[in-house]
Amino acid sequence: MAFQEDFANALTNLGITVDSAVIPSQDVLQNGLDSLSGWLNSLDDTTRSAADEVTADFAVKQGLADPTVNIAPGLSELLKACDDLQADLSISMILDKCNTALSQI
Repeated sequence: MAFQEDFANALTNLGITVDSAVIPSQDVLQNGLDSLSGWLNSLDDTTRSAADEVTADFAVKQGLADPTVNIAPGLSELLKACDDLQADLSISMILDKCNTALSQI
C-alpha cells in the first residue's frame, strides 16, 4: 500500500485530503485519469466549463466512474471521497491535482 499512502500524502499537500484506502492501484489510477482526461479534452469549451461548474457545485463526481458511464473507470472511491469533502473541487481541478501528485511520487 506504499503507493496509495504516498499518493494520498501528495494529494493532501495539494489541498485534497483523502484516505489512502480510496486510492486504487497505480495502473488503475493512471488508466482512470487518462480516460477522464480524454473525455474532458473531447468537450468543447462551453461544455467543459459546464462540467467543471456542475462538479464543483454538486457531489456528482463519483457518477463519472459508474461502469455504465465509464468516463473515469476505477476511480469511484477516490471521486466519492472528493465529493464527500464538501469543497468546490471541479473535475478538471481534481484531474490536475491527481496528475501533479503522480508526478511528485
